[in-house]
Amino acid sequence: MSENVDFELGNAEYSSTWKTSVASFVSVFFHNYNNIAAALVSAVIWPSVFFPSAAPDLGLLLGISTYVVGYIAGIIGAFIFGQYGDRGGRRNVGAVALATTAVGALGIGLTPSFASIGVTADILLIIFRIIAGMGIGTMVGDGAWVVESAAKSKRRGLWGTTFGIGQSASVTAPALVMFFLLTKYPHVFVFTEGWRILFYIGAAGLVAALIIRYFITETKVFDTLKAEDKIETIPAIKVFKPFWKQIVVLMVVQAASAGAIFELASFTPGFLKSDGLDPVNAFLALGIAAAVGIFIKIGAGHLADATGRRNAMRVGMIAIMIFAIPYLYILSLKPTLPLLIANEIVMYGLASIQIAVVASLFAEQFSSRYRYSGVTISYNFGQLLAGIVTAVIAAAFLSAFHGPTHAWPYIGALMLVLNAIAFIALFFIKETYQHEIVAD
Repeated sequence: MSENVDFELGNAEYSSTWKTSVASFVSVFFHNYNNIAAALVSAVIWPSVFFPSAAPDLGLLLGISTYVVGYIAGIIGAFIFGQYGDRGGRRNVGAVALATTAVGALGIGLTPSFASIGVTADILLIIFRIIAGMGIGTMVGDGAWVVESAAKSKRRGLWGTTFGIGQSASVTAPALVMFFLLTKYPHVFVFTEGWRILFYIGAAGLVAALIIRYFITETKVFDTLKAEDKIETIPAIKVFKPFWKQIVVLMVVQAASAGAIFELASFTPGFLKSDGLDPVNAFLALGIAAAVGIFIKIGAGHLADATGRRNAMRVGMIAIMIFAIPYLYILSLKPTLPLLIANEIVMYGLASIQIAVVASLFAEQFSSRYRYSGVTISYNFGQLLAGIVTAVIAAAFLSAFHGPTHAWPYIGALMLVLNAIAFIALFFIKETYQHEIVAD
C-alpha cells in the first residue's frame, strides 16, 4: 500500500486503524446518544416530570440546568479517566467509561417522577446525570485513540472524523426516536413514561460497545511509552505545566464547536415550545440535519488534512458567526416544518465543520504521555463553557425578555461572540497536521 494508514499494517499484534475506528464509532455513538437524549428531554419533558410546581420559564431553566450538570461531572471524569487513560491505556479506560455511562443512563430512565417521591426524584436525577456525565466526558478520548492509532497516516484528520460522525449519528438516533414516540403514542404517555425508553436503549447500546471494545488492542504509541518507561505518575495534573496554553485555547474552541449543537438539541425545542409550537417538529428537523452533517464532516476531514486543522476550524467558525443571528431569527418567525428543517440543516451543517476537526486538532496538541488527559480536560472544560453560554444564559435571556420574540437577537449574539473569541484563540497554538505522532 502507498500509505500506512493503519500504523504498522504488517504487524498483526495491533488492530488496524479501521477496526479501532469502528470500536470508537460505536463507543462515541452510545456515549453521545445518552447525552443528546438528556438534552432533548431536559427542556421539553423534565420540567413537567421533575419540576412541576415551578413557573414555565423557571421549569425550563431548571430542566436545562440539570442537563448542564452533566458537563460539570464531565470535568471530574476528565481528571479521573484522563489519569487512567495515560497510565493504563486508551482501550482500558474507554471500557470503564462505557460502564459508568451505562449506570447513569439506566438510573435516569428508572428515576421516579416528582409526583411519586417528591424532591428525592430531583436529587436522584441529578446524581445519575452526574454519573452519566463523568463517563460521557471521556468520549473525546476515543477520537484521540483513533488519531493515535493512525499515527503515521497523512489522513489523520479524516480518520479523526470518526468522532464527529459518531456524534452526528448519535444526534439523529434519539431525535428520531423522540419524533416516533410523540407521533405514534399519546403525549401523556411520552411525557410520563415513554421518554424513559430513550435511556433504556442507550444503556443497552453501551453494553454492546463494551463488548466490541474487548476485541480491539491498545495503540502501538502507548505500548511504546510503556516499554520505554515514559509513563507519567500523575499526568492529569502535570499536563497543565507544559500545555496550559493549549488547554485554555482548546477549551474555548470546544465551547464554540459544541455551542451550536447544544442550542439545536437542548435550547431549540424549548424555544419552540415556549413560542407556542409543537416541539416534535424540532426533533424531526434535528434528526435530518444531523444525518446530513455526516457528509459535511467527511468533507471537513479532507479539508483539515489538506489545509490544516486550524484553517478548517476557522472556516466553521466564520460560517457560524454569519448564520448565528439569522438562525434564531428564523426560529422566532414560527417557521413551517420545511423551513425549520432547512434552518436546522444549515446550522448543524456549519457546526459540523468544527466538530469534524476536534479529534485531530486536540490529539495532536499534546505529547503522547499527556494525550488522554490533555484532550479530555480541554474538551470537558469547553463543554461546560458551551453549556453555560448556550443553555443556561440563553434560557435566562428567554425568561428576562419574556419569550423568544424579543430574546432571539441576544441569544444569537452569544453564539457569534463565542465563535469570534475562539477564532482569535486559534492564533495562539501551532498547526500540527504535518507533524508525525510519536511516543514522547
